[in-house]
Amino acid sequence: MGIVIALAMGHFLAVVALPDVWPFSADRVQALFDLDGEAAPGAFFSALALLACAGAGAFVAAAEPERAIRRFWLIAAALAAFLAVDEAVALHEQFGAIGKPLTGGRGVFTISWWAVYPLFLAPVVALLAPGLLRQSAATRNRLLAAGALYVGVVIGFEIAQSLARDEFVSALGLRGADGIDWTAYAQSLASPAGQTYEMRQHWLTLGEEPLEMAAVALALRAALLRAAELGASLRLTAGA
Repeated sequence: MGIVIALAMGHFLAVVALPDVWPFSADRVQALFDLDGEAAPGAFFSALALLACAGAGAFVAAAEPERAIRRFWLIAAALAAFLAVDEAVALHEQFGAIGKPLTGGRGVFTISWWAVYPLFLAPVVALLAPGLLRQSAATRNRLLAAGALYVGVVIGFEIAQSLARDEFVSALGLRGADGIDWTAYAQSLASPAGQTYEMRQHWLTLGEEPLEMAAVALALRAALLRAAELGASLRLTAGA
C-alpha cells in the first residue's frame, strides 16, 4: 500500500498538479508517473501484484485439505495470473472490437470493452462460487470485499471515462458514420476543450488505478491470512 500511495502521489504531481513544472514537464517523467500508461511502472506494479496473488493462491491451494476449496484457490490463482498478463499488455482493450457493434459505442459504452469483458469472465466466476461459499466467514468476507472493490472500481470508472469521452467527441463533432474520427480526436486534444477533457481523465485515472491496486492488495492479504490459518509454510530447497 505504501507503493500504491507513492505511485498515486507521483501521478498527482507530474500529471495533475505540476505538469508544466520541471522536472515533471519532461516527457520521460510524464511517462514514468502517468498511471494511465500501459508500459509505465504503475502498470507493471499492478501486474506483479496480481502475479503475487496468483502465487499466493496456488500456495494456499496446495495446503487446503478440502477439494472444493482447493479447486477454488487454483481457479482464483489462474484468474489472477490471466489478469496480470492483461494488465501488462492490455488484452482487455481488444474486447472493444466486439463491444462497439453490440453497444453502439456511445454514452456509457463509448469505451465499450467493459461491456463484453464481464461476460467473458462470467464462467470463471461461476466456477469460483461453490468454493467461495465453503470458505470460512472471515476469508469469504475478505475476498468478497476485495472482489467488489476491484469490479466496482473498474466498471464505475470506465463508465465515468466513457461519459467524459462521449461528451467531448459530441461537443466537438468528432464522431462520423464509422465512429470516432481518431485523427481529429488527437488533434482536438491540443484545444482548450481538449485540455480540460484530458485533465478530467487524469483525475479519473488518479481515482481508478490506486483503488484498483488497493483491491489487489486486499486479495493478496486474504490469501496470506488464509495461509497463516492453515499453518502453511514455504520450503525452499537449494540444488546441489
